[in-house]
Amino acid sequence: MAQEMQSKKNQTDQKVNKVALGIAAAAGVILLAVIVIGVLDAIQSSPEQSLVTEEEISANCTAAVCMEKIEITDGVDKITEVIGVEPEVDEENGSYKWKISSKESITREKSGESYSLSATVDNTTIKSDTVDLSVFSDLRSELQNGETVTYDDLVKRLNGVEGIAVNKAETSNLYKWVDKNGQALTATIRNKDGICTIIALR
Repeated sequence: MAQEMQSKKNQTDQKVNKVALGIAAAAGVILLAVIVIGVLDAIQSSPEQSLVTEEEISANCTAAVCMEKIEITDGVDKITEVIGVEPEVDEENGSYKWKISSKESITREKSGESYSLSATVDNTTIKSDTVDLSVFSDLRSELQNGETVTYDDLVKRLNGVEGIAVNKAETSNLYKWVDKNGQALTATIRNKDGICTIIALR
């Protein structure tokens, strides 16, 4: 009798073990499926995929180069021809925005009786190994003391590197310099005399 009960117990244990193994196997399959789905999602949202999307925007130039080629007196048609993409129009305020890439764009807005142009520039496209921003503190002190610093002075003291115009308006332009570490210096320059009025480092 004892042997019969032990035999039944062993059979029951074997059934339980088989069920447990079955559950474990099913869980393993589900886990594997989750991992595979996660990997596929990661591939679909990878930088390579973003790059493909970005390449669909076929602008003629980077924001920095396009800004060199256009002026605030240029009409929408001429700016569109230079940049090479159609603008997005804000009917409410009459502004135009040309999307150059996922990180860059140029906007034309009404400014008083004229227009202004502003660029969102990807700093990696304009950074320079030559420009030295260690002179910023001296330049700021000179401005605070009322000394005159011109755009040409800035270029000379920044190792001869020309600034990139990231904003153009009737009375002044805003220029940017980016060093090899990605740090940026900006300077507001009056158009009438080339004098720097504001300087910043970020």
